[in-house]
Amino acid sequence: MAKRYDDVRRKRQKKSSIIVRDDKGDFASTKTDNDIESHLKKHRSIILKAAQEQKIDPFLLGAILIDEYCRMGWDDWLDWLGALNIKNTSVGIAQIKLSTAREIILKQYYNPAPGKITAKSPSLQIWFYLYQPGHSIQFSAAAIRISIDFWRAKKVDISKLNKVLAYLYSAGYAKNIKGATTKRCVQISTEFYQMAKSILS
Repeated sequence: MAKRYDDVRRKRQKKSSIIVRDDKGDFASTKTDNDIESHLKKHRSIILKAAQEQKIDPFLLGAILIDEYCRMGWDDWLDWLGALNIKNTSVGIAQIKLSTAREIILKQYYNPAPGKITAKSPSLQIWFYLYQPGHSIQFSAAAIRISIDFWRAKKVDISKLNKVLAYLYSAGYAKNIKGATTKRCVQISTEFYQMAKSILS
């Protein structure tokens, strides 16, 4: 099934670059199919480990990482503003905001250095861990878990609703889930999900 999807997708694709879907306007990523495959395979073990520990779908985690990877561009150097505590920037391959990382640590969903780092640690210290792919992926899995737990507490089970989880990942876990109609979350939950499944299986 996954191989058939890959074959169909490549036949339809006129160029090797990925088209990123966005409500503000679609654009061609600098990343190709081969780039994405190499990227996910490189981090396969940590993706599967993080997903297992947080009890989330590893293919959804992979799909979100694909989306973030495809969106990376020239302005990523601005991530340094977070290290300097100038701006609440998104950091690393999973593009986790410093404020999100602090909340994850505070709520004990994940801590990259137990006993050495807390939610009140300096931004530079947290930024350093977010910049490392292994920790970035762990924070990403924890962010998905927080969304599931937040809505479960409201008697709403979104654990299997990949489009909703993809939306909340970038919008924030407390956002109204009715907003999960963006082109971005649709692409993550369909096209990128199938790509992740094909690569990580």
